[in-house]
Amino acid sequence: MAPRHAARQALGLLAFAMALLAPSAATAQAAGSAADGASRAVQIELGMGQESNSSPLFRFSPEGELVYLPGRNRLAGALVHAAVSRSWQVPLAGDWHWHVGGRMDARKAPRAGDLDFSQLQADTFVRHPLAGGTAGVGLSAQQLWVAGARFQRQAAVQVDWTWIGKGDLLVYLNLEAALPRHVADWRDLDGRVLQAAFNLRQGVSWPGVQHIELMGGTRRDRNRYGYEDLDHHGAHLRGAIEGGRGRLSWDFALMLQATDYRAAPDNSLPARRDHSRTWSLGLGWQLEPGCELRLQLIEARNRARPALYDNHLRSALLSLTTVW
Repeated sequence: MAPRHAARQALGLLAFAMALLAPSAATAQAAGSAADGASRAVQIELGMGQESNSSPLFRFSPEGELVYLPGRNRLAGALVHAAVSRSWQVPLAGDWHWHVGGRMDARKAPRAGDLDFSQLQADTFVRHPLAGGTAGVGLSAQQLWVAGARFQRQAAVQVDWTWIGKGDLLVYLNLEAALPRHVADWRDLDGRVLQAAFNLRQGVSWPGVQHIELMGGTRRDRNRYGYEDLDHHGAHLRGAIEGGRGRLSWDFALMLQATDYRAAPDNSLPARRDHSRTWSLGLGWQLEPGCELRLQLIEARNRARPALYDNHLRSALLSLTTVW
């Protein structure tokens, strides 16, 4: 694919994403026009890269399970990626605050259409001080497209709590109940998801290192139609370290995941069990304030019983990110 053609593809995806988010932006601006000090931030990302999967398995959230989609096998190729997101923080009466945010991602692989992926998500929270921190309750919605076709929509209710302590320490807790629903061909995957997560982030003054972070959680998914071979529960743990010097920034993360299924699809196979290891390395160069060139490398390896669900993912993405 010629660089000029790839740039046109990416710019077209970016224009599409901005058009989708424009109505929600106008609505939120109208709602917050009378509020002083309302915060607004727009982030735009444009990138090109390469990705390969060893089998037709897809993970639609960092902490989610791998989903097998038969018939998808063109899983290696060059791609272009565009994303746009925006958020608003509006002060309400007293100590209450209202948050609304939206994000659109679009990925296109011209020679490997099964890698095409898009998502549109939006969330809204109200927050209030509680127990020395800030508690929130909110709603979120998400729509996914896979290989150019609609795949999943999801609605969720979330409760969270954030506390900031001395020494740049941040503690974040989240509880989410979600209802993923799929298009007709994949309706058997419909379920009810309950997950809990935590995030501990600490600033440090080590040479070249600025933050260390520990994240983890548990997830339970119950099938809507009672298929026990699709019922599963899992856990994940992720450690990360971030640093930089001058205009250069870097981060490294390692995540371990385990997922166990309740039953096997038939008596000839054992119940499915997955163990995944994912590492990522990011390198950033600040071109100017609010504008960064970034290289992201990811490798993920899933070992499963039965071996049908073994998978090896490699990804490299070079992107330009700017914040307004």
